[in-house]
Amino acid sequence: MRTEIENAVETDAKPGESPENAALLAELKNYLRSYTASVENIGLKLRLEKGVELTVFPGIYKGADWIINAVKRVAPADGPHSFVIDETGVNACLAGLLEAVRARDEILMADILEYELLQRMLGIMDFVGAIDQRQSR
Repeated sequence: MRTEIENAVETDAKPGESPENAALLAELKNYLRSYTASVENIGLKLRLEKGVELTVFPGIYKGADWIINAVKRVAPADGPHSFVIDETGVNACLAGLLEAVRARDEILMADILEYELLQRMLGIMDFVGAIDQRQSR
């Protein structure tokens, strides 16, 4: 198996910027756009329409997990674009969301989605965009 440095030398990329990372970075950017739009829309629906299907919430949890793992691969803590995700904070948001879902408290669900989870994901999205800009130079 080739190391990241070997891949970087062969492709003229810097370590941490392999072709695999570039593809994952592009996928992560697109997914974050879709994920944040969905979280925002679900929050709005909870406030305005009431009665959001509870089946949307497993996707929110799985999506957050995928995003965290993808960021760890694209920007490892010891890499050139190091970024430490506040995993504890994201998990606390998701735990709070689970409690709100169990209590069927739609206002609390909307609050957590819009004011906590969405804000954290927008921060990650800004960071991912900054990595992409650095790599484009």
